[in-house]
Parts: sequence; C-alpha cells; structure tokens
Amino acid sequence: MTAPLTLAALGHLKLRHLRLLDLLARHGTLHRAAAQLHVSQPAATGMLNDIEALFGVRLFTRSRQGVALSPAGTSLLGPVRTLLNEFEALQERVEEARAGGSRTLRIGAVPHVFAWLLPRLAERMAKSGNIALQAFDGPSPTLLDLLLEGKLDCVIGRVTADWLLGDTARQIHFEPLYEETMVFVAGASHPVLKKRRLRYSDLLAESWVLPTRASTTRRAFIEAFLHNGLTPPNPKLETSSFLYNVTVAATSSMLTLAPRTGTLPYQRQGLLALLDLRVDATPMAVNLVTRTNASTDPAIAALIETVRSVVTQNATSLTLGEGRAGKAKPRGPLAA
Repeated sequence: MTAPLTLAALGHLKLRHLRLLDLLARHGTLHRAAAQLHVSQPAATGMLNDIEALFGVRLFTRSRQGVALSPAGTSLLGPVRTLLNEFEALQERVEEARAGGSRTLRIGAVPHVFAWLLPRLAERMAKSGNIALQAFDGPSPTLLDLLLEGKLDCVIGRVTADWLLGDTARQIHFEPLYEETMVFVAGASHPVLKKRRLRYSDLLAESWVLPTRASTTRRAFIEAFLHNGLTPPNPKLETSSFLYNVTVAATSSMLTLAPRTGTLPYQRQGLLALLDLRVDATPMAVNLVTRTNASTDPAIAALIETVRSVVTQNATSLTLGEGRAGKAKPRGPLAA
C-alpha cells in the first residue's frame, strides 16, 4: 500500500518539478520539456521519476512518440498550474512591494460589464491610491478557468451555480450581484421605433446582428421567439462580442439583442434606442466569483467590497429598462 502523502513529503517538491509537469503536458516530449528547463533529457527523466515516486502514481505514459498524461496526471494538472501561477503572482507581489507597496489586481469581466460597471469600479478603486486594476474580457467559462488557474483575482460574469461542482465548488466563492435582463436594440433613427404596438412577428423581416449560438444572449434570443410561437430569424451577421453587436446596430439598419446595462452608454449618447417590446426570456444572473481564500487578502477584500458598493449604489441611481426610442421603464434590481 502506498504511504499517505504528507506536507513534509511535499516539501521535497521544487518549482522546477512543477514546471516540468506543465511543460510535459504542453509539449508531450521529454526532449522539449528539458530544453525549456535548460536541463539534459536524462535529468528531466530523473525529475519525473522522482515526482511519480513521491506521489505514488504514474502521471504520464511513455511511448516512442513521447509522453501523455495519465488519468491521474490529468486530475493533478489543474492544481499544478494554479501553483505555478501563484508563484508568478508572488513574484509580481514582491516587485510591487519593492516599488512602494502598490498592488495590481486582475479582473475578468464579460463585455457588457465593461460598459457600465468597470468604469465606476475603476474610479472608486483609484481613490485607494495604491491599487491598480488590470481588466480582461471574454466569455464566462473562459474567465472562470483563468480564475481557477490563478491568473485572475476575480470574475464578474454570468457564471451559473450548476457550473460549480466537485473540486470547482470548493475552490471558489460565488456571490450573486444582480439579474440582467435583455433588450431589443436598434439604431436611434431606425424605422421600427416608429411602429405602434410592435409584435414579435414584426421582427421576423428585420436584419439581425447577433452573437454566436453558444452565447447566453443568443440562447435568450431563441427562447424569446419560441416563447411567442415563432421560429427565431437567422442573423445576417454573427460576431463574438456584445460590443461588436451594439456598434453594428448603432451604425446600420440591423437590430440586435443585448444586456440592458451594457446599452446605457450608447443610449445616453443618442446612438441606440430600445424597442418597445419585452424580451420573453429568463433574466441572467451576474455574479462575483473569487477563489475561496480571496477575502483574506486585504486588497482583494477591498475590491470585493467596492464591487458590492458600486452595484448597490447603481440599484437606485441607474434608470434601466425597456422603452420606445430609448425611454426607460424601470424594472428589476438595478432599476431606480
């Protein structure tokens, strides 16, 4: 029987052991991994044997073609990469301390959060004087993976509770912020805005710019039309970003569907207007996601509290909703 792995035994691990596992998974050969580590291939082989002996399990299968992760190696690769990223974060922290104690926090956010929440968050955090922000956008699943790998300090996005299973649920803290509803959007002078008693059937003949089918916004679009007994129209243009969609809608005759908070800056500039037609789709939860130990870090704790404060403040100060020609009708937790 293999002896239990103790913390004392783990103390024999070195950073280069972890880097070797990561490089082997990436490149699939001992030769390339050894070259990246600037060691000989026999030395890399010896390091791998030492790690597997320490763990008491085969992490890679060997063949003439190279090496491939075993099931055990696959299960350990995520924590290994998280540790490597934490070491990089530690190095950055040391450099920040040497530069005078300033911190840079890395935020991942879905694009529509950038449009309204991020500017307010950055202004509030700037008042702290010693905390800077780096922002990264992308789909929620990608951002969640980066958070788990230690490459982000928090994620603000449409992460649903059913994603948080097993090890993932134990590694992160999940906090609902608000519910986001969707709106049909057109350029401010679009003829459809003048139509009385707009119906879903009126939208079938319009041209649409929409996100891809994998997106939550596209699924809401499909849900809304099906709820009204209609086959959803196919878009004339598909893009990978909410920002692309609203830009096209603002500068063309195409319509789009968008998260209502993200349309606010465009409405205020007179570039977009909301159609007077309710989107019959389930509201989407926007959540704040951090790693479980994040609140013990004073800088991240300050960031979390500021996010909460910005959302709370805008629950009463923002006017959101659906209305003809951009006139808002308050509805939902972020309505005035």
